Amino acid sequence: MIKIIALGNVLMMDDGVAIKVLNNIEKSVFSIDKNIEVIYGETDFVYCLNKVSDGDCIIIIDSSYFELEPGTITLKNLNKFDCKLVRPSSQHQISFIDMIKDYKNNIEAYFIAIEILKVDFGASFSNEINSMFEHICREVLDKIKYIVASK
Repeated sequence: MIKIIALGNVLMMDDGVAIKVLNNIEKSVFSIDKNIEVIYGETDFVYCLNKVSDGDCIIIIDSSYFELEPGTITLKNLNKFDCKLVRPSSQHQISFIDMIKDYKNNIEAYFIAIEILKVDFGASFSNEINSMFEHICREVLDKIKYIVASK
């Protein structure tokens, strides 16, 4: 089964962008394939890990800080990506992606990273991410379509 998992904290400015993007495109996702399961994991990686089963294809959407331009969308096939992802501003002790790679071996996994600018207390995005939000949503949806079409 294809499962899309959005991670992030909507109370930490740009860190919550994946949650808000998936919420914005959810109806379009179901028009691609009505059997896709959408999971809003927020910051609960144990909940997310428990939702993943052998044979699943998971698409993780999260904010990133790869030192790219804010709003840049990066797609990684985690089955071919062999290093640990370091998130220096992470609020979590361990990365969900690292947990998936360590404990879920019979899955296909993709990571859609949304480059962010600012993580701080606040329920709104930075001006840069806010001004690009619709474009970010379209790009993320295009990446999801690309992954689903390859199945």
